Amino acid sequence: MPTPQTYPWKDPKSITYAGLAVLAFDVVWALLGLLMQLLWGPRADFEGAPPGTLTPVQFAAATHATFGLVSLLGGVVLVFWILRVSKNAYALKGRRLANSPLFAALWWYLIPFMSLIKPLESMSEIWDVSAVDATRRRQNRAALGVWWAALLISSALTYLSSVIRHVGVLIDLKWMAAIVQSLAFAYVVKRIYDMQLEKHPVVEFSDAEQPMSVLSQIAG
Repeated sequence: MPTPQTYPWKDPKSITYAGLAVLAFDVVWALLGLLMQLLWGPRADFEGAPPGTLTPVQFAAATHATFGLVSLLGGVVLVFWILRVSKNAYALKGRRLANSPLFAALWWYLIPFMSLIKPLESMSEIWDVSAVDATRRRQNRAALGVWWAALLISSALTYLSSVIRHVGVLIDLKWMAAIVQSLAFAYVVKRIYDMQLEKHPVVEFSDAEQPMSVLSQIAG
């Protein structure tokens, strides 16, 4: 495994726009889920229905649930995006960060209890290191908190709505939180991408300038 200082800078353009496409799909999927719940409510419940007996409403709901698997697979793209921008953060800072790329992208989301705070901490670290100055760092940084709060609320409501069936308000709030979560994270993704593109030339120029300054001192 490479040392923290050897992670190379790579332009994350392709994985960033792939991640934004995934998040756009997630927003549309959640909007459709909210719309179906508001229009049909319990009539859209297809679980337990015998095969071949689904009503058109239940069939639409089942199709929508199937497309949720696409959203789940799309999460893999976002894991690779976090991995890439975390490695870029190492390259921009030039030394070890508090969270390794693999922990920032995957493990903190899977370890019980740590998953409640560490993903936000690691994403905040990537944001801060990616900013070229304190002004950029503070600008709209609250989006990180909005994203993480919406993700936790959405996860909790998803669990509750699966345990307490046919409580419409829980399902409505679940979809609303999912929409906010996806929109907020889309902003975070684009913002970190833009900040890293802005900072990378500055870091490169600074690194290139150091040998020149030494040479000029020798010549002087």
